[in-house]
Amino acid sequence: MNMSGKSLTRRTAIGVFAFLFSSLLLFEPLQGQAPPRHRLRIPYSSLGPGLFPLWVAKERGLFEKQQLDVELLYIATSPIIVQTMLSGEVQLSSSGQEAAMAANLAGGDIVIIATGVIRPSFFLYTIPEITTVEQLKGRRLGISRPGSSTDFATRFLLQKYGLDPKRDVTLVPTGGTQNAPAAMQARVIDGALFSPPTTSRARRLGFRQLLDPLSLGFPFYSAAVTARKSWLDAYPNLARGFMKAYVEAIAVIHRDKIFTTKVIRKYSGEQEREALEESCNYVIQALPRVPEPALDAIRTGLKILAEKNPEAMQSEPSRFIDTRIVRELKESGYIERFYQ
Repeated sequence: MNMSGKSLTRRTAIGVFAFLFSSLLLFEPLQGQAPPRHRLRIPYSSLGPGLFPLWVAKERGLFEKQQLDVELLYIATSPIIVQTMLSGEVQLSSSGQEAAMAANLAGGDIVIIATGVIRPSFFLYTIPEITTVEQLKGRRLGISRPGSSTDFATRFLLQKYGLDPKRDVTLVPTGGTQNAPAAMQARVIDGALFSPPTTSRARRLGFRQLLDPLSLGFPFYSAAVTARKSWLDAYPNLARGFMKAYVEAIAVIHRDKIFTTKVIRKYSGEQEREALEESCNYVIQALPRVPEPALDAIRTGLKILAEKNPEAMQSEPSRFIDTRIVRELKESGYIERFYQ
């Protein structure tokens, strides 16, 4: 081979090496450089205790720890969030179980993958002259909007005390629980369900606490973690990363009250110390360390949905939940290690 041929071969080899090296730089992170984060937009529907794990995970950097870039979006009611999920705009949310179950019944692939608090975080407040549940007959009660958690919980409560939600009261949409105190002040409504820390505002305004969550007496997820089942199947690692951050945030809530209180103050806008203390104490009592959805809460949801859709009671409760990730984290010891 002559000199020009050798030179050409050498130049070709160098060119190939340079191309391969540059390709590696494009597709592999540099040594010591963090891998790229996956972006998730997660809407939530209320400012109550069931949402605290999302807020804590965001403020503690737990999503970033799992290589997730999470944007939290407040959308006033669960039905709107479900519509957003069904449109494909978001894949995960924190919303009321009733909206997710209703969408599932209608053919959507939305399932509950983790709980928030495991009982309704609602306190019934009324104008001062109402002193018994029976006196609610003929009154106007505020709900966020039809199909929301407050709508379903109010209906269940009325039925428990022998009142017919369709005939004995008028349910008035207020657009969100945070709007209910002003509606009561204006006498647009006579009562409503509030969650901490809004309960403190209701007391300051002179309203009467008629019933607490224990009086509601049924398992119910007013802020469950919901997801598209098709997304879970397609992106199990992303779902697992989210859930790792979520269960660690629950552990932070149980173990670091000072930090949790600061987070509640930031996201809720509540500054009163008593209200923040009440919120923190409630979520510690009502938030399970292992947020695995249970069938008894789903059966409760089906009973309530059956009021408008009798076919609900014919549905298999297991179709509404997907516990694979929480169960995996539980059985592997991942959750337990945060409490040792």
